[in-house]
Amino acid sequence: MAAGVNHPVIRRCCSACCSTAMPQGVCSSRKPKQATYDSVAFRYIAANQHPDHDTLAHFRRRCLKELGSLFARLLVLARQMG
Repeated sequence: MAAGVNHPVIRRCCSACCSTAMPQGVCSSRKPKQATYDSVAFRYIAANQHPDHDTLAHFRRRCLKELGSLFARLLVLARQMG
């Protein structure tokens, strides 16, 4: 992707990829990038965008605290839903 991490579409795409990869135990940035090509679920949540692994890694480093908070909220929501 040509736009930087500060672009709103890239931020949404990266947060969606990271929040989907984290519960699956994926810690690298290359696997979610490849999943945007291979996995229908990742392709859908990434809105058919394909961020490169450097963009995902930079986003993850920059937003790690917020991603942890998002992941915790997702777990609480999942528990409430049963």
